[in-house]
This record gives sequence, structure tokens and C-alpha cells, in this order.
Amino acid sequence: MVCRLPVEADRQRLLSDLMGDSLLPLGSALLTGTLEERKKDRAVAAMSIASSLGDQRLRLDPGQLQLVDLPPGVVANVGIDPGEGAVLGVSGRTVTLEVSGGLGGMFVDTRPTTLELPATGEARRSLLEDWEAPAWVGTER
Repeated sequence: MVCRLPVEADRQRLLSDLMGDSLLPLGSALLTGTLEERKKDRAVAAMSIASSLGDQRLRLDPGQLQLVDLPPGVVANVGIDPGEGAVLGVSGRTVTLEVSGGLGGMFVDTRPTTLELPATGEARRSLLEDWEAPAWVGTER
């Protein structure tokens, strides 16, 4: 319906009306790319998150999916320290960016790209349930 309005001003006005009532921010997702397994004596990657809700620090272990509580309208400054490895293709320095919250908060994904799933159905199901768990925090599933 929105794309079929012949007058651009009408389409823009309709979209503007919908933005406040119908379209909700889902949140942010940060995909680090493949993180190498860290050796015991090497510094691990970490993320600092600073927002109006406070500051927090996450350890970025390979193969994890973590959820950060970041409600709609909250903006956070994120600093990613790759430790002695590389994150987002950068090594040796901290990467900083700004993210916005949403209904889903912020997902931090350190799983490898491309995802490798186990060959057996039961092992695959178990892994997918582990990845899904952060999305259901606080619910009885």
C-alpha cells in the first residue's frame, strides 16, 4: 500500500505517521566474525558498553551469542578490545562504535562465519537451543 501512492509527499506523510505507531526498533546486532580460541597466556577480547543505564564489560569468548539489555531509545558507546587477536578485522587497537537499543536489546555474536552445524540431528538441536537461549532470558520455555 505505501509504495503505491503516486504522490511522494503523501507516501512520506504516511510513513511518518506509521513510524511512531507501528514500526518498533528491534535493537542492534554486533557480529565480530570468527574469533580465534585464546591460549591460556593471551589476553582475550572484551567489550565495554557505556550508556545512560551504566557501564558494563563483557568477555568475548569464541562461539557465543550474548544478549545485552539495551531498551528502545537508549544509545550506547561500545568499545571492542581485540586482546591479542582480531575483532571485526582489526587487531592491535580498540574499535569504537555507537549502537541503539530496541525491544531485543543488543545481540553480540562471536560465532564463526560461516556457521558450522553438527552432522547429527541431536547435536545440531542442542547447539541451536544453546544459541537460542539468550533470546528467552526471563521466560519459562
